[in-house]
Amino acid sequence: MMWAGLAQGQTLLTGGDLGGWTVQSFVGETRYEVVNDPLQGSVLQGTAEGSASALGFERVIDTSATPWLDWRWQVVTAPTLAAPEQSKAGDDYAARVYVVRKGSFGLFSTRSLVYVHSSDHQPGEIWDSPYTGKVKMMAVTSGNDGEWVSVRRNLAEDWAAAFGSPVDELDGVALMVDADNSGSTAVARFGDIRLAAQ
Repeated sequence: MMWAGLAQGQTLLTGGDLGGWTVQSFVGETRYEVVNDPLQGSVLQGTAEGSASALGFERVIDTSATPWLDWRWQVVTAPTLAAPEQSKAGDDYAARVYVVRKGSFGLFSTRSLVYVHSSDHQPGEIWDSPYTGKVKMMAVTSGNDGEWVSVRRNLAEDWAAAFGSPVDELDGVALMVDADNSGSTAVARFGDIRLAAQ
């Protein structure tokens, strides 16, 4: 189901409530559950034990009306990597937030920009997914495991930086905690995720 964009923005996730979110499994099932954080209250926690599954929220995002994506996350446990993140063996992240643009030819033309908590890269660095050039990775936090971090990103500007061309509309947001390639454990918590006009 596609939802029309709202000019003033929308909260996609609050208090860990997964209404409107759907599961997509890649390798096994990451466990997503609402937990009580002593500083943040009710939040969503993802625990991956050699697994990789995502939660997606499908909606039309007008990047001129709501160009900003705001969220909070905390990396509790980062995956144990034996290979660089730019390799398939090292492509595990405790915390990811995706924005997705569907193409005219289904999965073959779908592109994604993935914001990650990185072990190898500094915030602002962009690189190709080791699986496909249609997915670009951008580090937004690193090296602050255990701390709650607030992130604000301009979707239109980041998309242009990653793909070399602007985007006026996106088709959804997803989040993921994964540790399938390393066969290790990753745990992260997510606070509010919100689209904003300014």
